[in-house]
Amino acid sequence: MSGAYELFGTDTNLEKSGVTIDYGSFKAVIAAAGYGNTEYDKVKAELMQPHRLDIQAGTLPDEIVQQIERELYARTVLLTWFDFTDKDGELLEPTLENKIRVLKEIPRFFTDIIRLSNDIRKFKAEAEEADAKN
Repeated sequence: MSGAYELFGTDTNLEKSGVTIDYGSFKAVIAAAGYGNTEYDKVKAELMQPHRLDIQAGTLPDEIVQQIERELYARTVLLTWFDFTDKDGELLEPTLENKIRVLKEIPRFFTDIIRLSNDIRKFKAEAEEADAKN
């Protein structure tokens, strides 16, 4: 049986530099949402600052929350992608604008990025080494 440090420990370098997720027809490189990815918390604070009074009052509209989350993940978690195409099959560059648009237009992809960026198993050094061998 593993101890807590072994069970919950991760490679903080991987949390920041990201791991490659193979979706078959394209690949995405994602960092952890927080933890070793300190940029996540810094950008989150920056994006939330203008809305702090609405947040405290509980009056921040859901659409604004969703916009903030998309930009946060596009800037700090979804680092890049490879062979990602638009609806017409044209390669789509991983610019900030394109990443935000894709996260809005393909909400299930966004949900998967959120899930994977919080999965500690993805950010263990041995997991990355095993993926590299395959």
